[in-house]
Amino acid sequence: MPSAWNDCYITKICFANAARFACAMLMLGSADRLGAQAMQEVIVYSSLTEQTLANTAASITIFDAKRLSANNAQHIEHILNAAPNVNFSGGAARARFVQMRGIGDIEQFVDPKAYPSVGLSLDGIDFSGLFGAGLLFDTQQVEVLRGPQGTRLGASALAGSINIISNTADSLAPSFVEAGVGKFASRQLGGAGSIKLTENTGARLAARQYRSDGYIENKFLGVNDTARQDEFTAKLNINNTRAGGQSTNLTAIHIDNDNGYDAFSLKNTGLRTQSDQPGNDKQRISAIAVKFLQPVLEDGEIEYQLSALRANTLYSFDEDWTDPSVCDAVACNAGTFFSFDQYRRDRNDYTAEIKLSNSQYLAGFFAQQKQIDLHRNRSGDAPLQLDSRYQARRFALFGQLSPQLNESLNLELGARYEWFDDDYSDSTLLASDSRDELWQLNASLKYSLSDQARLYLLASRGNKAGGVNTDASSSFSAATPATQAELSERLRFSSESLSNYEVGAGFSNREDTLSGNISLFYNYRSNPQYETFLQDFPAGGFLFI
Repeated sequence: MPSAWNDCYITKICFANAARFACAMLMLGSADRLGAQAMQEVIVYSSLTEQTLANTAASITIFDAKRLSANNAQHIEHILNAAPNVNFSGGAARARFVQMRGIGDIEQFVDPKAYPSVGLSLDGIDFSGLFGAGLLFDTQQVEVLRGPQGTRLGASALAGSINIISNTADSLAPSFVEAGVGKFASRQLGGAGSIKLTENTGARLAARQYRSDGYIENKFLGVNDTARQDEFTAKLNINNTRAGGQSTNLTAIHIDNDNGYDAFSLKNTGLRTQSDQPGNDKQRISAIAVKFLQPVLEDGEIEYQLSALRANTLYSFDEDWTDPSVCDAVACNAGTFFSFDQYRRDRNDYTAEIKLSNSQYLAGFFAQQKQIDLHRNRSGDAPLQLDSRYQARRFALFGQLSPQLNESLNLELGARYEWFDDDYSDSTLLASDSRDELWQLNASLKYSLSDQARLYLLASRGNKAGGVNTDASSSFSAATPATQAELSERLRFSSESLSNYEVGAGFSNREDTLSGNISLFYNYRSNPQYETFLQDFPAGGFLFI
């Protein structure tokens, strides 16, 4: 699909302490200058303990700030195609569903899908299932990890994860203001800045507003903004460091996306639609996280993190893709079908985590409570309303050993035990609950050939919890008797697991201006949670389940 920012001109003015640098640059055409600079040592934040990329035994792609700028990336959908074995599908104003190595969700309607196969983390807060929030303004780097990430994220990352790390108050990121214009009436205004509040406390605030009419022209309504993008992002980070290595870090995020959704046409007319009821893809998200770090013993530390997230989303679309006049003077049946479908969700997450670690070991405890309320309103020739509530509780114990076997050989062993409990109820009087005990494992061996080359072996296992098949249950009463018999056997599904085995290598040249990675992997899925469809719903129709 076209992007308004492929031909966007953004003027960016940077301000920084003279001891660092000062710049006033036009971002257009700056990629060559940025790429010519030597690469610095890259830190990976997605592991249980921060480590360098050279010491990471995993299939990982990292997009640093220079690469994001060179790609003019505004959202993760602008970079995922550059990561191997990663695909995404839209189904909304922004890329909403991500697949890694062929595993991942492709749609969401009635099902809660609180824990998709690919997880999303933003500044240490779990945003899984909210990929529209993957905006990249004032971002330090993005980490894309392929394969199960169970020991770190549990049931939230069966196939892989995406980790977005923003610039923080204690980083060397400059203060700046930027403005831009582009195709389809696109325009943006944003800025970010750091300030010293006290001798030991710093703060960074970043905010951006982006608007675009989008690339769709609705011929029936005579407008060209039914696929509009109206996105606001604000991020605040406050960091306090005290004597003895103690630190407190506060992160607050607010995202307000008021996007339109109008993408389909019966005649496949490209960027022109005929829908009479264009949809929406709205997200209003507020999240906060507090992290405390306390050194213990000689080389250890204990870390506490508390986070909360509240999200209100609205997803709607013209289900018939057209208008009542579609069959005027034409022999067809399409005019007899008209429908508008709307899904409004309210989500609340509360998470706590504690980790005790040193250079050789790590142990931790994780707890999370999640609630998602859905109100579905389908109007048209087959009106339908559904209200549901989904609640989930997760508790986990995890640990990791990282012995240095010799100067060149590192071993890493990790395990996670997770207790999963959820409840579902809806206005069709369906009530269901699940109880799962999940084990995630990780074992890797890394061998350093030199400072510029390494080999690794990795075996890992992840899980995805079972649940209730709400697409089937919500449509049970409207199904034919034959289909009801089939649906009765599909009202629940059990947990699935993914075992991953891979061997890989990484290298860089002596100047650190060129690097590369290669990996070979084998995946085995046990009891996979596939999506399919049933025919004869109603007679002559079909139902996705």
